[in-house]
Amino acid sequence: MEEEHIWPTKFQLFSRYFKSDSGFWRGRTGWLAWPLFVLLIFLIIFQLFIQYKINFWNRDFFNALSKKDVAQIWKEAWVFIPLALSSIFIAVMTVWAKMTAQRRWRQWLSKSMLSIWVKDSHYSRLTVMKHHPRNAEYRIAEDARVATDLPFELAIGLISSALTALTFIGILWQIGGTLNMIAFGNAISIPGYLVVVALGYSALLTCATIFFARYLTKAVEYKNSSEAEYRSAASILRMHGEGENHPKNLQEDVKAIEPALNRVIESWRKLCFQLMRTTCVSNGNAVLAPVIGLLFCTPKYLSGELSIGQVVQAAAAFVTVQNSFNWLLNNYPSIADWISSSNRVAFLLLALDKLEQEKKD
Repeated sequence: MEEEHIWPTKFQLFSRYFKSDSGFWRGRTGWLAWPLFVLLIFLIIFQLFIQYKINFWNRDFFNALSKKDVAQIWKEAWVFIPLALSSIFIAVMTVWAKMTAQRRWRQWLSKSMLSIWVKDSHYSRLTVMKHHPRNAEYRIAEDARVATDLPFELAIGLISSALTALTFIGILWQIGGTLNMIAFGNAISIPGYLVVVALGYSALLTCATIFFARYLTKAVEYKNSSEAEYRSAASILRMHGEGENHPKNLQEDVKAIEPALNRVIESWRKLCFQLMRTTCVSNGNAVLAPVIGLLFCTPKYLSGELSIGQVVQAAAAFVTVQNSFNWLLNNYPSIADWISSSNRVAFLLLALDKLEQEKKD
């Protein structure tokens, strides 16, 4: 069957993916999905409250430590126990709510794709389409999993980062106050200077992430497609081996697998190189962020404007804020993986839509 095929645009792929996945949030499945999502929002807020209290606990504990106040140190140690237990409980509940929603979403999408794939022998008709989506089984199994797992992870992480940033910016602004300094013979005042430093540092990291990881999405897509082709070739070999195929033909099947394996190895080499680039940024940030927070608190500590407890509190808040601002840096590989898998799912669905339309015509 010869047919004209137009390669879908990014907008078409996203639209088809959104059309399919959004169905989970409507109708009967939506009755479970939305309560779980709301529960996750509440858990994020409660966890943020605990982290807020722990930040102030850092201040009080280190102030007591600097004064060698044994009674206050023990008091703060007892205060920390319920905070830690509450944080652990909330984290466990978050995992349950998130994975329950992800599991149900994947079940819904996989069943939806399977029902269309097997309808009217679409699975066999796909193979004779020009530029057909290859390895439909892999897309239904693996790509559907990634396409439903990661949106929840990314959405919840983004909401948490936004709320955390808004909360801890207030702490930075309050503790840091205004920095007065002399530059080139002129007096300069920088209100909320720790917030300014956090914003500038995060903007620099975001730009570095976009620059170093600009080819990561393509590398992930190449890796996913080559893995799917390799599994498909191995499945063909297994089916031939279980049949009454001639040994010579089996040897030919084995040789046919070698190019697929070579593509897999090459895809991992390219992915490794891209991940090395992003690791330069992420690991550098992990090392620098705590030090930068301490360094910018040092002038006010030396002048007596900040206690050691406030320095530790501000440094912890600085790391928390910049981690929130650097949500893109922390999740760039996951975003690339999600884009790749959602595109592959959408491409398969578009091809199945085309077969459905041909049947109607």
